[in-house]
Amino acid sequence: MTQQTGTDPHHILVVDDDQRLRDLLKRFLSGAQFRVSTAADTQEADQLQQSLAFDLIVLDVMMPGENGRDYAIRLRKTGNQIPILMLTARGEETDRIVGLEMGADDYLPKPCNPRELLARIRAVMRRAQVPEEHGVIRVDDLELNQGGRTLVMSG
Repeated sequence: MTQQTGTDPHHILVVDDDQRLRDLLKRFLSGAQFRVSTAADTQEADQLQQSLAFDLIVLDVMMPGENGRDYAIRLRKTGNQIPILMLTARGEETDRIVGLEMGADDYLPKPCNPRELLARIRAVMRRAQVPEEHGVIRVDDLELNQGGRTLVMSG
């Protein structure tokens, strides 16, 4: 997650194969003072993540090639803890549970109210943010890095 300073907007990556929806989300979220980048698939998302830092990913589940669930699993297995909000047409209870179990921080079925999406994005970001002054806690030979989510004992 990128560190926010003052007026820097949070940077969101929208990954969805639907061009129209990507454009609508980019316009809506930009209007809510977010920086927004978009990707048509997970390959493009990987390329963007090599050169840009994101604070949250809005991820479609049903995409050609690697689907959103597999992408979330892959990100988590590599230690990437970027918050993920799955936005998908698959809104059954089982789908939501599986999505959360696979690494999503929130799950919202399509179609959705854009204001609810915005509220959920803000809620996920609030939970994910670690204030700078509380980034590292040291007690004896233990060091807890909250931002990096690591605990080190004796170096």
